[in-house]
Amino acid sequence: MQFWKGNKIDANRCISYWTVENNDEKLPENIELENWIYGCDICQNVCPFNKHNSKKTVHQEFELKRELQKDLKNIGRIIRKRIQKNKENTAMERKRFLFILRDINHNLQYNK
Repeated sequence: MQFWKGNKIDANRCISYWTVENNDEKLPENIELENWIYGCDICQNVCPFNKHNSKKTVHQEFELKRELQKDLKNIGRIIRKRIQKNKENTAMERKRFLFILRDINHNLQYNK
């Protein structure tokens, strides 16, 4: 997905906006989440300012939780209690379960 042209970013295609900030019941069909269900690191990974400054964190609290890295079909089968437990003390903690399911469903439906 190319969401930039020249030095301008198309904020309407920002995965973090759609998966973190947007609270619509359903996402537009043309939004490509590329299997992300909460946030995105694409901007951080492609930013030229981060090229020489990126290091793997030594702080365990910033590591991705292993349960949340699983294949989307498996995540979709995890019961609500398990998702709630895995998002504790992470940035996902503020995201309601309903919207996590919305993003999983959107990925399964449109990212074949």
